[in-house]
Amino acid sequence: MLSISYFQNLNQHNNSIEEASSKFEEFCKYNMHQPIKSFYESNDSALNNQNEYTNMIHYIKNSGKTFLILVPSAKHLGKTLEEFSRKLFELVQTGSEVACMDENDPNILQNALNNIGFEGISKSRSSKIKESMMIKALEGKPLGRTLYGYQIGPDSRLEIIKSEATVVELIFRLYTQSEMGFRKIANHLNNERKIKFRKEKPWSALNVRDILKNVTYIGTYTRLGIRKAKMHEAIVTPEIFRKSQEITKSRKPIGRIFESKPFLLSGLIECGYCKGKMMGVTKKQSWKNKASKINQQVYRYYQCQSRNNEGTCDYHTVKEDLLEKKVFEKMKSHIKSKEILINKSSMNDLKIARDVSIKKAKIKLNKFITESATKATNITLIGEYIKEIDVAKKTLDEVSSPKYIKQATENWENWEKQPIPTKSLIIKILAKSISVEDNLEVKFTYI
Repeated sequence: MLSISYFQNLNQHNNSIEEASSKFEEFCKYNMHQPIKSFYESNDSALNNQNEYTNMIHYIKNSGKTFLILVPSAKHLGKTLEEFSRKLFELVQTGSEVACMDENDPNILQNALNNIGFEGISKSRSSKIKESMMIKALEGKPLGRTLYGYQIGPDSRLEIIKSEATVVELIFRLYTQSEMGFRKIANHLNNERKIKFRKEKPWSALNVRDILKNVTYIGTYTRLGIRKAKMHEAIVTPEIFRKSQEITKSRKPIGRIFESKPFLLSGLIECGYCKGKMMGVTKKQSWKNKASKINQQVYRYYQCQSRNNEGTCDYHTVKEDLLEKKVFEKMKSHIKSKEILINKSSMNDLKIARDVSIKKAKIKLNKFITESATKATNITLIGEYIKEIDVAKKTLDEVSSPKYIKQATENWENWEKQPIPTKSLIIKILAKSISVEDNLEVKFTYI
């Protein structure tokens, strides 16, 4: 295969051009590739304002050919996974492949994980932490937060908290004998039994689900791939636990789908009755018509989570499209009548929100790289994750301008063109809180 080599910062990596060239030619000879050209980035070339990486991109595009691009390690394409990903995406966009001249670690993505690692995490420190955790896991010692029903005893083993263990037994009994689901059990604990979860919080469906699926309650220890039976006192019998798993497996969700399309107002809008958060829900229903043709309909709406998870409110839902248009009209009317002021406090909130969005986008990128390193994937998809990071980064600059906000909210067409993160931050700038009732009565508390 026609091959090109790229070396960055030769001086930093203690390589001379002669050594780099020799390594490239030997690798090609051994692996039956045809060496075509090498590009060397050094301190000297940087002083001369030359960018050999850019020259390499131009060379590949002008040649009209595709190449195998070889680097000593992924570090030569970037110091962080983000920087590495940007260059990798640019290279694969030319139709070329990228690999490492490392016989033990030739896969470019695996090499990146091993040599660059995740941002903000020291590789040596990370290794020491993992080693320490593995030693504890091998001894069956608890790691992280202890489960409801247990505490860590003097010997660093799990021991039962009797008052909580009674509640755990009740949850399994209600699930396996009374045919109650997660939400009904949470509602029962909150409203009928008046039992609080830890830190005096109400029970949620997720709390109940996590207890019912955890093998720790039958005395089994599981952590870091290690599984050991009878490591501590059990709260429920294996028979009851097995029955609960069979029930969960039989209760497959009907008419529910999971889409990647986010809901703009999730977590931003409150239930007008209990002030709990309204979250986006997507459901799919299928039915047959008279001609036996299957029809499908997708429903997207916002639902009060206090009812959904804790059983502490009534069933309140609002259609997504109607609510989002109503919120937009309220904002548009407010902006026309008032001057947009972005104070220091709001700006700090925006910066925090922007940083959170960037962090989430980077986590998605890291996850994609980790998964792609061990299985065949379309590497060009990495561009979508880079795009998401870029959108998050520039959002603050856009929404911190009153002029931009007015333009974005001038009409529905302009508003719909904005990315979800941008629209979310604009709402946060304008509204301290938003609540909605069943009749679509939307109330704003403006900043």
